[in-house]
Amino acid sequence: MSKTYEPSLDISSPIRDWLILSGALGLGLLMLYAVGFDQGFLLSFFQGHAAYQVNMIHELIHDSRHITAFPCH
Repeated sequence: MSKTYEPSLDISSPIRDWLILSGALGLGLLMLYAVGFDQGFLLSFFQGHAAYQVNMIHELIHDSRHITAFPCH
């Protein structure tokens, strides 16, 4: 009789819960930064200095900033 091997990630429940919580917190903080404070920095890694002048993320979510009471002007 041969045994079949089934790979599994057996992460204990508290560790898994902390990983999920920290991932959600990190994603939430990144989104808060993108909506509330970014002025071209996030895209500057790809677009260089032009990202600060074009400000694509700012223009994309401009109205969301005002709805959430983040001033941007």
